[in-house]
Order: sequence, then structure tokens, then C-alpha cells
Amino acid sequence: MTEKLVRPYPTYPLTPHMKGYWVRVYQGKQHRFGPRGCPPEIALKEWERVHSSLLAGIEPQVEPTGLTLREGLKSFLSSRMTSLKEGNIVQRSYDDYFRECELVRDALGASTLLESIGPSHFTHLRETMKGTPNVISNRVGRVKVLFKFLYQEGLLAQPVRYGVTGATLRSLLGNAFASTAKPNPSNSFRLNRYISY
Repeated sequence: MTEKLVRPYPTYPLTPHMKGYWVRVYQGKQHRFGPRGCPPEIALKEWERVHSSLLAGIEPQVEPTGLTLREGLKSFLSSRMTSLKEGNIVQRSYDDYFRECELVRDALGASTLLESIGPSHFTHLRETMKGTPNVISNRVGRVKVLFKFLYQEGLLAQPVRYGVTGATLRSLLGNAFASTAKPNPSNSFRLNRYISY
């Protein structure tokens, strides 16, 4: 049985309901604020968020919900653990994936919604990676495997956008970055065409 709710002060805008909810009636309809038995501060915060919408007769927007990065990482690692047990990958590969998942979690935040992850997140993630270009390339590849898995498993509605990277520009410009490359007049045309999109 839920403990009986008591108004914390006389001008508190919400009324305790006998079933353990904080409620308020708007235009003849009773609205609940916060989960059952929640502290008055949490209910008040929710009420302040939707109060103006309810007064205007508009259905308030729901707080954004969805899968978090933590849930996606757990799903990915359990899939890799199954692959390890079946002999499809070796222990070292699993350890590498585990390390990348820890890096992604620490850099992007475990409670970040999967659907909100975009190019700015990957820029920040890339800045946290240390190592030689070859090591970083391998780490980026494993992170891309992670997000491809999340999309293929239906945990992401659409593939993630990584943004423009140095590798993308290098591929557009050909060997323009190579120290021994001869100047190619078409490289500037290719870059301008890319930027104009």
C-alpha cells in the first residue's frame, strides 16, 4: 500500500489522490503528475513542465523516450559474447569490442538516447581516441561495426551520420595530401563540387 500523500505546503498546486498520485484537474479532466508515490518535488517539476500547455487546452508533449546508449551497448556486447562462445570471434576481438564500447560510453554518455547521436558526437568521440593512425583507423572501424549492428537489429530507426572526416576529404581529393603527389588541377574542382552540396 502506498503511503498517504500530504501537501508539503498550503499553496502547493497539486492535490494528493487516494491512489498515491499527485493530480490536478484541467478543463474537467484529471491529470497525473509523476509516478505513483513520487516525492512532491518531482511531481511539481513535471507540473511546471506541462502547466502552460494544459491551460491552453493543448496535450503536453511527452518527454523524449527511447533506447539509451547503455542499452544498445549491452545488446551489442551480448551479441559479441554469443559469437565468442560459438567460436566465430576470438577473445582478443571481444576484448577490443569491449574496450571500444567503454570508450563510446565514456565519451558520449551512457544515458544518451540512441536516436539523438549525430556527427557532433562522433567528432567528440574521435578526439578522445589515442594512438597511431593505424590504431585509430581500427578503433573507428569497430565503432562503425557497433552502430551498424544497432541499425540492423532495429535499435536505430535509421543509420547514423558520422559527418565529414579527413578520410572522406582525402578520398575526394585523391592523393593531394600525399607529399609526393603532383598537383592535379581537377582536385580543386572536386573539392568545390563536394563543398557546394
